[in-house]
Amino acid sequence: MWRLALGLGLCLGLSACETPHPRPLSPPLSPPTAKAPVLIVPHGYAARLMAEGLEDPRAVAMGPNGGVYVVEGVPASLLRIDGNGSLVPVATGGADDAWTGAAFVAGRFAVAGGGRILALTAEGKRSTLVEGLPAATTITLEAGPDGWLYAAVSSVAAGPAGPGRDIPCQDLDLRPGGSVKGRVPCTNSVLRIAPDGATVEAFAWGFGRPVGLDFTADGRLMLAESGLLWTVTPGVWYGWPDYHGQMAMADPLLAATPNPPPAPLAVLPGSARAMAVARGDEFGPPGEVFVALDDGTVAFIDSAGAPTPFVAGLRQPSAMAFSEDGAALWVADAGTGQLWRIEAVPGAP
Repeated sequence: MWRLALGLGLCLGLSACETPHPRPLSPPLSPPTAKAPVLIVPHGYAARLMAEGLEDPRAVAMGPNGGVYVVEGVPASLLRIDGNGSLVPVATGGADDAWTGAAFVAGRFAVAGGGRILALTAEGKRSTLVEGLPAATTITLEAGPDGWLYAAVSSVAAGPAGPGRDIPCQDLDLRPGGSVKGRVPCTNSVLRIAPDGATVEAFAWGFGRPVGLDFTADGRLMLAESGLLWTVTPGVWYGWPDYHGQMAMADPLLAATPNPPPAPLAVLPGSARAMAVARGDEFGPPGEVFVALDDGTVAFIDSAGAPTPFVAGLRQPSAMAFSEDGAALWVADAGTGQLWRIEAVPGAP
């Protein structure tokens, strides 16, 4: 059983989480400032403030040589986090851009915004990877174990079938008659994109505004939307907006569903803002999902779908990622402009 289930006591503050241990933890930038509450983490873990001054953090990504990078939405920029907490600009977007996702794939970063996915090198050189994505969307990116890029595309815009319908991935028949043509790229979907951007295909669809995307060590794709957590199966329709999970809406528009909507892995205890999947034994069992919620907490979801509180005291968690070795969870807080590193205390029970 994981250390969180064994230790029910929570520790407050950075120093209160520390116990003697055989190797040092990552050095903190500074104690929490007056504008930010102290994070609450379980016994056996420590929260370290690693950077401040972020304006609109939308994604955290691990880059070359274990480097940590943050994508800002507005102003659009890719920042490298130096060991002393400095925010080093790597690339910037235009005045009207709003970048919303990031992943390191095929030796370069992919960032999303303005109906495009851009490729950025670690030196800041940029090129267009994919164009013609639906407008007014938020896109979350993740590198797949197959070397392809995966993009969770959400939208609040009205599509060809009316408000809330967005763009389906396949043709649909409607009630009391008529139909709507599907196309790719579609919205409320996961797209699978070749490393060179030449191929864009629908992987799964029917999600209600997906906000988090990550793979487990054994290759399963996990997706968090506003209130649900899914294990994603290729080719499956997940019900939105005619179903929320397996609950039918009052007046579904579809004459026939593409498939019976599957059951979610978990109903979340709040609205999700970001998600990351544990990678190594050092932090906790691989495959457990950590979800940042709108109440300023982070919960973890075990393999049975049960949520458990893990971190409290954040203002507006907006992006998360595990380090390459899986030993630390990085959390960006848009409410304070701060970046935190949470790691297990070596030798703690």
